[in-house]
Amino acid sequence: MIHTHPDEMAVQEYVVNNSSNPEVAAHIEQCPHCLALVAEYQLLFDELKEGETPAFDFDLTQLVMAQLPQPAAKKKATKAVTVTAWLLVVAACALLFYFIQPMLAGLFNGIASMLLYLIATAAICISVALLVDMFKRHRQQMNSLNNYA
Repeated sequence: MIHTHPDEMAVQEYVVNNSSNPEVAAHIEQCPHCLALVAEYQLLFDELKEGETPAFDFDLTQLVMAQLPQPAAKKKATKAVTVTAWLLVVAACALLFYFIQPMLAGLFNGIASMLLYLIATAAICISVALLVDMFKRHRQQMNSLNNYA
């Protein structure tokens, strides 16, 4: 048996479970102060069980849902901006290629064709690897952002 009074949580656990810590139970059964506290908690818990559940005259779900952000509209707007940006980048590259096309023929005349193919293959492989890595990082960031939403 313990010689000090148990805290409020231990007394409440005793009332709810009727068999908390055996030392606490032994103290409560022999201490008039703790028995009175148990009786008060028992009365309080009984009243809470018998009481009516409050009924609201409004739908709380609708009020909360109305305040939540609507992610679908943002995704459509973001997709439109992304597509527009890609179209602008492709158009800029096409214009650049159109304007420097006459100079490209003279630039590569002195280089052996095998070396030219090797350089082009390496550039394409590096570009693809960088794009794949960028896409993976973008997906990870989007997934982590979606977990917070």
